[in-house]
Amino acid sequence: FTIYQKVNYLKAKVLSRTIYIAQILPCPANLCPKILSAIVRFIWLGKIEKPQRCVVFRKIPEGGLSLTEPSLFYKALFLRPLFNALTEPESPESSLLRYWMAFSLRKHLPNIYKGNNVPVAVIERPFYLEEPVHQIKQLLEDGIISPNSRMVHRNIYATWISKVTGPGKTELLYPHLDWKSIWRNTAALKNTQIKETMFLFNQRLLPTRARDHRIDSTTDPTCCFCKQEPESDEHIMLHCPSREISTLWLERTLRTHGCSTIPMDFIRGQLGPVRNPRTSFALVAAYIYATWKERREGRTPSTTEIESLWASIL
Repeated sequence: FTIYQKVNYLKAKVLSRTIYIAQILPCPANLCPKILSAIVRFIWLGKIEKPQRCVVFRKIPEGGLSLTEPSLFYKALFLRPLFNALTEPESPESSLLRYWMAFSLRKHLPNIYKGNNVPVAVIERPFYLEEPVHQIKQLLEDGIISPNSRMVHRNIYATWISKVTGPGKTELLYPHLDWKSIWRNTAALKNTQIKETMFLFNQRLLPTRARDHRIDSTTDPTCCFCKQEPESDEHIMLHCPSREISTLWLERTLRTHGCSTIPMDFIRGQLGPVRNPRTSFALVAAYIYATWKERREGRTPSTTEIESLWASIL
């Protein structure tokens, strides 16, 4: 499995089995971190480093992995039926919820408050309803939900998760790049292995020798091909003398497509006003994947191999 396939597997086969119970019982606070820890271990098994949490919860076209954050997801699932039952016409469920919640929500949901100012509903409200009361107040004040419409848990989760996500280290390091277009073009790649390599490269997570050395100082950071410089991302893709032929071919080909950006920018997908952005981006992605794949095999890819891979993913 690639990391994208692992995320899809978790959503389809694992988290989906917890949806029903999450709608009728609140998830214990001490359980969500354990679930998230198990998810992270599964996703990054075999990887040396992993990205920041603020990155992986973003949508794939926004530079993330669309990974589900269990705590917020389960809270949204539990809140949805409570709010919908609370605001629906009279029923046994709505009557019971209004008994416990109507007084606290009387300013936000005046239609559900019938003057039943019972002290027990204020002082001894069940603990599992305390947080939903505060959440409903905040969502109504922010205009995320309306008293006259049903709640959709996906919208609530999207609102909450947007507050804990943000740019990764590479985006902060290269703020001049058009990351929206780069991530959108990465998401459009159909080959998940190439997409994964492009994601790891642009998140500075490929296990290069320089990165291995930073984690374990006993490892040799020097490039095993040229034996001259530390093996960083940029060295592998642009500066290694052993790859000069393929590097020059890549730049020459991109120039014929109208690319005018410098190598340090176009290698990350910043191509400028080219004739066909998707085609040119696919070339960069094919080059990065082929270079990294053959590096693990102890060889450098030929321009013919890169061109063949490029053609196969268009």
